[in-house]
Amino acid sequence: YKQEGIPEITLKYLTPHHKWSTHSMYFDSQQMLTLFRGGQTIWLNEDDAAEIDVKDNDWVEAFNKNGIVAARAVVSPRIPRGISYMHHSQDR
Repeated sequence: YKQEGIPEITLKYLTPHHKWSTHSMYFDSQQMLTLFRGGQTIWLNEDDAAEIDVKDNDWVEAFNKNGIVAARAVVSPRIPRGISYMHHSQDR
């Protein structure tokens, strides 16, 4: 499904668990919530993000055959090109 005029790239999609949580448990403490942006984020390589004109903290949509998700972009050179990275459980 491609919309005219909206840039799109294909990436591998990694969904690890947070370092400090067990699935979605133990993540909703005030101390943990201060470490995050207040919502789901998806990490992108800076070159991949530039290709689709996405800047850090922009809203993006990621989709596959299972569905679609909207999240804030974290643009970083720490993510390899061709990879997207989104933690398994959403911030509360």
